[in-house]
Formats: sequence, structure tokens, C-alpha cells
Amino acid sequence: ADEGLEQVARWLRSVGVDTKMFPLPKTTKDKPLTGRLWNSERSSSLFEMALDEKRLIVTCSKSLIRRKDCPPYLLIKQRDNAGAFKSVVRSTGISFRSEAMFQRCTLCNG
Repeated sequence: ADEGLEQVARWLRSVGVDTKMFPLPKTTKDKPLTGRLWNSERSSSLFEMALDEKRLIVTCSKSLIRRKDCPPYLLIKQRDNAGAFKSVVRSTGISFRSEAMFQRCTLCNG
């Protein structure tokens, strides 16, 4: 999931889904975050990770998925967390198993 879906990623983890966040780039006081979040280098890193780990990219970014080398993705159109969570569940067919609930850390996925 990209950084715009952090709460959704935590909810997915709470129901037992292996969910990895792709964090925002680090910034310093001298070098604030500016420009496009999905530059070529960041996109390539995300795409490589998704392909290597056989993950689906879940994103709200239309510019990210327009790249010709974009691996499988799910574009989230809902801007509210609850709607986005429902969209992921419906689109991926996630099933809720009681034994998987709260087995993952919602912060680190461990």
C-alpha cells in the first residue's frame, strides 16, 4: 500500500492480511519533501519490491499506475478509509478468518 493508505494497511493487518507499506521518502530540516512523490527512482523501487515479493500494489495514485512498467495494482478511488478498506476487501476477495484476527502487528506487520 502507498503512504496515502496507512490506516487501511493497519486495518488489513488487523484481520490477518500480510500488508507492506511503502513509506514516504525521508526528509531533513534542510531538505523538505517537495515535488512529485512518485518519481522514477521511487516508482522503480516500489515496482521491484512488488514483483520480487509477488505483491499487489494498492494505491490512490493515478500517476503511479500510468507507468508502463507498473506491476499488478488496485487503484483505490474512495478517499475515506472505510470506503477504501471495503474496496480492497471486495476487489481482492479477502476472507475473514477468526484465527487470523489480530495475529499481525498493525504497525510493523510482524
